[in-house]
This record gives sequence, structure tokens and C-alpha cells, in this order.
Amino acid sequence: EVVSSHPAGAPAGGVGAVLGAVERFGDNGRALDMLFLNVNSVSYVDPTLDRCRTALEWLSSADLYRSHASPAASNNSAEFQSMQRLHIPATAGAVHLLCRVEARPPGLTCTTRPLSDVRYGAEANAGLVRRFAEGMGARARAARGGGPDDVVRDLVPYGLSLLGA
Repeated sequence: EVVSSHPAGAPAGGVGAVLGAVERFGDNGRALDMLFLNVNSVSYVDPTLDRCRTALEWLSSADLYRSHASPAASNNSAEFQSMQRLHIPATAGAVHLLCRVEARPPGLTCTTRPLSDVRYGAEANAGLVRRFAEGMGARARAARGGGPDDVVRDLVPYGLSLLGA
């Protein structure tokens, strides 16, 4: 049994502050992105990597609640939003308990710009592949399946091997 000096139902330590900060921030998705970007920048003693693994599992499960492509999101949107609103702040609290340190580490990211840069880069690459597929003749496109995914899977590896030779 765990004995606590806190009143019943009160969060222990700094978890209450973390939950309050996430609630005041107001954007659970961006808060989750910032947790994801910063969790590997915090240096704490974890020789077996159990705490790191557990923190990343919490982040992974919270990311599933954020996904709008999940069956729960398409079947019952209100329940899904409620679970998202509860689970993402709980994830922030869990990551805080698992990875907390006494002093704030230098170099933490307070923006989601790196994720936006990756998304824009992926969109640019998809546009390049789409233009490449459009430039192929209709017969060649049909032979490859016609979609950009088929072009990437079938032709790009050969092109890279030619460039590397």
C-alpha cells in the first residue's frame, strides 16, 4: 500500500502542475508533439531503459487516441473526444513521473516546427513522385499499377542504385 501525505484524490508532487499546464495550454495534440520531441532530450538515470520504454509506450498510446483514422473516432466521436481529453494529460503526467529531473535541461524544444518541417518535406516528396508518375506514359503507369506508391516501390530503388553506381 502506498502512503501519501496528500489529501485523497490530489495528484502527487508536480503531476498536478503538469496536468494544469496541459489544460491551460488548451491544445492536447501540440502538447503531445512537444512531449514527443523533448522526451529524448532529458537526461536521467535509467540503466535498464525501463522508464524510457514505459514513457514511449505512454506517448504511443496517446498518439493512437489523437489519430482521427481509428475505428473509435469514426464510430463514436463524442466518446473518442472525451477519451482524448482525458488520456493525453494523463500521458503528460506519466511522462513527468517517469522522466523528471531536478533542473530544467538545456535545449528543450518549445515548438512543433521540426514536425512541421518533416510533414512539409514528405508532402514535397509526394508531389515529386506524383509529377514523375504523371510524366510516365499511360501504358507504363498501367503496367506499374498507376499509383504513386507503386512508382515508389517499383522504380525508385532502381533509380537510386543507378545513381549510386
